[in-house]
Amino acid sequence: MLDWFSQRENITVTISVASFILSLVSIALQYFRGLERYKLSVVDYAVRYDVLTVFFSLENRSANPLVIVNVSVLETTCELLPKLVRKILNGQEALTTPMFPVCVPAHGCSYFFLEFHIDRSQQKLLVPGTKVNFQIHTTRRVTKRNLRLPSQQLCYLHKKSQLQNQ
Repeated sequence: MLDWFSQRENITVTISVASFILSLVSIALQYFRGLERYKLSVVDYAVRYDVLTVFFSLENRSANPLVIVNVSVLETTCELLPKLVRKILNGQEALTTPMFPVCVPAHGCSYFFLEFHIDRSQQKLLVPGTKVNFQIHTTRRVTKRNLRLPSQQLCYLHKKSQLQNQ
């Protein structure tokens, strides 16, 4: 065996094969690091008149920033400009929808409200605990996520008096 390594050509072949394998591993790692990986979940939602308001939690699990261009549900795109969702603390502060595009840093998390204008016939599909198909448009691709609507209403989009009447 040592005889085999004593020849210069064999050492060169061994080094070149090892270099080729390491190059392939490096390319594969770079590819997998560049993939979009994120977890999107619905924290709370409310339907008022013809507006569906959804409170999302977005966790970016990739090594790159995630840029969301828009979100669609029931073939309706969300409002892309900021809108008032709710006033808090005697009207001094307000919760609003974000200005698109929404950028979430690498390994970061973001919470945001989105509003969708939907028909009355589509409102019947939005029952607590059901799965709804959301389309998330990022700068890299469009993905479909089936997200379950919360079975219990929380205080983010509902006043405490509304929650107590249930």
